[in-house]
This record gives sequence, structure tokens and C-alpha cells, in this order.
Amino acid sequence: MTFVASFVTVVAETLESFDDDKQLLFRTRLAETLGAAVQPSDITLGVSAGSIRIQVVVRSPASVVETLAALDALSLSATLGVQITELTPVSETLEVVAAPAGNASTVATVGAVAGSIVALLLCCCLRCHFRVRKTRSLKLGPAAAQR
Repeated sequence: MTFVASFVTVVAETLESFDDDKQLLFRTRLAETLGAAVQPSDITLGVSAGSIRIQVVVRSPASVVETLAALDALSLSATLGVQITELTPVSETLEVVAAPAGNASTVATVGAVAGSIVALLLCCCLRCHFRVRKTRSLKLGPAAAQR
């Protein structure tokens, strides 16, 4: 299970001045700010032209939203070494990764549970189907027998 926090920031840089070295420094300082659970490699920057909009995505085993939300543009500018001119609110999602294929016992357990759920749903559907069918059936016979 991985927490994914993201936000957009605008920095007072150009594409030329916000080069690979500056981007690495940005990721390194942000990771240091977020704590030992976050490495610079856990942070993805999507840099686009204009006023240098940066889509920041942080993947972490623990939530970092509170730490990120506590930072404002001024404190983040001082921490990261670039002038932040705009900062969007932080959003967070939870990323759940399926069990690796090599873990046969987990895969077998998941398969057994899924199979049981399908069988249970099928039984419920059939039961409802026959119950509805039974209540809708009419007995037709000779007109004399119905009187």
C-alpha cells in the first residue's frame, strides 16, 4: 500500500534555469522536509513551460499530506531554494498493488475467496429467479374446474 500525494506549484524560473541539477536539489530538499520514509526517487516532477508549473507527486509508505499541507509558499521557497509563486492544495490517493505472482499462497487465497463470492452470488441469483418464477406461475385448467 502506497500513499500518493500530489500538488502543483509555480516557480520563478525558466526551463533553462530549472535544469536537471536544480530539479534534483528540489526533490532532495523536499524529501528531507518530508522525513526519512521519503527518498528523492519517490518524488516525481512534471515540469511544463510558462511560469514553470511543476506537478509534484510523492509516493510514500506513510501519509505526508499533513506535512505538505502545513507548508506555505514562503516556507517552501526557503526550504527548496527556489521562489514559489503559487501552490495548490495537496491531494492524496491510496495506491494498492496486487500481490506478486510468485506468492502462490496469497494468490490461492484470493482465488478461493473470489470463487466463494461468485458461487454465493450465483446461488442468490438462482434462488431469487426460482422464487419469482414460482410466484408468477398460474394453473390453467378447464373452465368448469375453476368455478
